[in-house]
Amino acid sequence: MPDFQQLVRARLGTLGISPALEDEVIAELAGHLEDVRATALRSGKSEVEAMDLALEPVPSWVALAREISAAKKEGPMNERTRSLWLPGMTMLISAFFLMSAVARAVGDEDDVVRLRGAMTDSGGALFIFAAWLVMYGVFGAVGAHWSRRAGGNARTRLVAGLFPIALHVAIVVAVFTATSLQYSPRTPEWLVPSSLLRVFLTFILAPAIALALGALPFLRNPSNESAPSRA
Repeated sequence: MPDFQQLVRARLGTLGISPALEDEVIAELAGHLEDVRATALRSGKSEVEAMDLALEPVPSWVALAREISAAKKEGPMNERTRSLWLPGMTMLISAFFLMSAVARAVGDEDDVVRLRGAMTDSGGALFIFAAWLVMYGVFGAVGAHWSRRAGGNARTRLVAGLFPIALHVAIVVAVFTATSLQYSPRTPEWLVPSSLLRVFLTFILAPAIALALGALPFLRNPSNESAPSRA
């Protein structure tokens, strides 16, 4: 049986890309050629005929090498933008507007800590908290699905789906920093360890879980799709 990886490597020459990416490209092309050859042999073709059929779609290996090199050098940033930054940032902005709407609904738009307290301590507001988490599940699903459609791999899809949690972490850090700089002799209630734990559970962990659960169904490829390219 021919060593297709060695054959492809010899015909393509140096691609001028990273060794790991070059190995990936060569393995993909070699696998395709091997599949064509195997199909031809099963249909009754001779070994020579099968090899000719496998190599026929590539009229110029030099031209193919130039195209691969150019695409792999220019593509990663564009692909990363399409599969990670665009869906991720869109979901983050959507989460910001949802958070503002929820804050207005409980009557306190500015104080995130009081918002957390209203959402968890008030029985009537627990419905808002639950609906908020459901919406975060939708954000996670949309972000991961968008990333998958753009060619992102499983890790990229998950990160795109989890993107809104960065907003939560930034808000908690900002509030903690602002509170610490006030030099008040009295420790704010929300900085007590038990309150910090509640902030973490309700304002970071719970929405992160909701986002991850929403993204989960889109981390695998549909059976009729091939694996996406690396983002």
